[in-house]
Amino acid sequence: RNVLILNTVIGFGLAALNYLFLPNSSPREFWIFLAGSMVYSHVIGSIAALVIPNIGIRLWCSKGPRMWFLFLAALVAVGIVGTVVALALLWTLQVIPTRLLVPRFRGSVGIAVIITLIIGVAAYFVERLRHRGEATALELKRQQLLNQRAQTLASEARFSSLQSRL
Repeated sequence: RNVLILNTVIGFGLAALNYLFLPNSSPREFWIFLAGSMVYSHVIGSIAALVIPNIGIRLWCSKGPRMWFLFLAALVAVGIVGTVVALALLWTLQVIPTRLLVPRFRGSVGIAVIITLIIGVAAYFVERLRHRGEATALELKRQQLLNQRAQTLASEARFSSLQSRL
């Protein structure tokens, strides 16, 4: 569900940016930008949601430059494959004619890869912060249990001491 919401927000944002930075665009062109942006964002975002978590789990043990190289390479691959799949979908739906496939690919693959890298790296840091928060919460819970156990043992010792005096 979150993936669908994020993909939709990204699609709207890209359509708005396209529309705003092309000064002679008509309102009708906004809807064309929106449709294309939604296809790209949902296709690439869905592929990333399926592939990147599995890769991230495998790379979690790796540290440093090797991990980053493999992670960024996976994001680039997702951006490229997602662009191809999105264009194939648009071509199948007869939105893009065959003669424009290669020019559209050249024009969109770079942007798609950059956006995939930005969102992928941001998601990595969000997940890392979430993981650290969970680890901190678990450690705090462990400390609380140890303190509770120590207090219980101390209370039992006091009770035993009082019983022995009687």
